[in-house]
Amino acid sequence: MVLATLLKAGADINQARHTDCTPLFIAAARGHEMVVVALLKAGAQMRTAMDDGRTSLMAATSGGHMSVVAVLKR
Repeated sequence: MVLATLLKAGADINQARHTDCTPLFIAAARGHEMVVVALLKAGAQMRTAMDDGRTSLMAATSGGHMSVVAVLKR
């Protein structure tokens, strides 16, 4: 998994990149449950809001990704 390689290399999982979104936000918005779980286990900050105020939980909810919503609400 590419994520595991990036984590081993010390990637900053809470750093927003080109889209100004954190990796957790992007994974949640796209419904990638396993990536969300891996990022949370690695210490991703769930409550970080984007510039417009949206959080990863809001992105998962608006995308209808209920399994991701359940993970983020644990």
